[in-house]
Amino acid sequence: MSHDISQFAEAHAKAIASGEFDTALGDFSAEFAPKVPSMVPLLPEGLNAAEVLSIEMRGSDHVIRTRYDGSTASATVEAVWREDGGRPKIVDAKFL
Repeated sequence: MSHDISQFAEAHAKAIASGEFDTALGDFSAEFAPKVPSMVPLLPEGLNAAEVLSIEMRGSDHVIRTRYDGSTASATVEAVWREDGGRPKIVDAKFL
């Protein structure tokens, strides 16, 4: 992947933590985007921070773990980023 994936991951995490879901939606592939609304309610209540915990290569994909912190809980998401349409996009994600 020719892009600096860490910049994309950090910007995505920041958008989610600040509630800019329309901005963050642009980071999902067209195939995965319809699944995103069902994941939003699983984020911690009072979401206020996010931290990229790890970035690892698996084949040509990047697997990125991000912790999202809320007022009383946190959740970690593992997302698979892949080159899609000339830039990295999330093609799969799950809560750990």
